[in-house]
Amino acid sequence: MAWRAYQRLLRARPWTANLATSAAVMFTADTIAQYLQARKSDESDESDGENHLSQPFGPDGFNICRSVVMVSWNTFIFSPFFLTWYRVMDRFFKPSLTGSLAKTVVTALVGVCC
Repeated sequence: MAWRAYQRLLRARPWTANLATSAAVMFTADTIAQYLQARKSDESDESDGENHLSQPFGPDGFNICRSVVMVSWNTFIFSPFFLTWYRVMDRFFKPSLTGSLAKTVVTALVGVCC
């Protein structure tokens, strides 16, 4: 049911749906990255002999400013750029395996040049 609603939103408002999706994915990814970073620093900081891994990852260990910056860059800079880029690429390459491979190669070559 939720998947169908998401598909309808993608068809009706593709920019809104894609930007919201990219924001949610980036927030989730940054939260996981912060958790793993905190866990790694706890593992390396065992000089006091306490077991820091038993402490839960909570609001004190979460940097909301970092997440806001990450989500903002992804939602307002990178995602619109790549949405536009791939729409332009769709005009030049057919929707097939070879078309997808060609888009990947062109994107990689342009990325290397810039």
